[in-house]
Amino acid sequence: MKLNKRKIHWIIREKKNISRPKKPYDSKEVQIVILAYTLYRFGARMLEVAIRKIYKTCISHNRIHMYLKASGLAQDDPNKKKRRKWVRYERKHSLSAGHIDWHEWDGDFKQHLEKYGIKPILIGAKHPQTNGKLEQVFGEYMRHRHAFSSFEEFIERY
Repeated sequence: MKLNKRKIHWIIREKKNISRPKKPYDSKEVQIVILAYTLYRFGARMLEVAIRKIYKTCISHNRIHMYLKASGLAQDDPNKKKRRKWVRYERKHSLSAGHIDWHEWDGDFKQHLEKYGIKPILIGAKHPQTNGKLEQVFGEYMRHRHAFSSFEEFIERY
């Protein structure tokens, strides 16, 4: 087996179990994260940008997610933890393929797609892995619907 510099460093790190020191739980960061979350109701990645711009503080999205989980405002999604068993399809540009549930296929929409040369990709109903954008919108609504008086208010906000 050929050893190079990178492999040697990896072996040393494994033997010594060297890792970056953990940053302690910071109550000031927690207050900023909770305040920003109640104000915007964003996820960790969007909150990272908002906190950096508004509060002039850099907190990584992983730490923000940790604080939100500790406060009960977020939880791990088990569907994001599992390994995917498929490969995404490729297309020329984002509007060259249309996602639609197979039971909604017949009708005017089918003719509209054919008229503009959009290739439909039929999927099973309520299958968020393949119909991600639409399912994500409704998933976000289900998570935050208690904070809005109507669906229209939610759509206007997001």
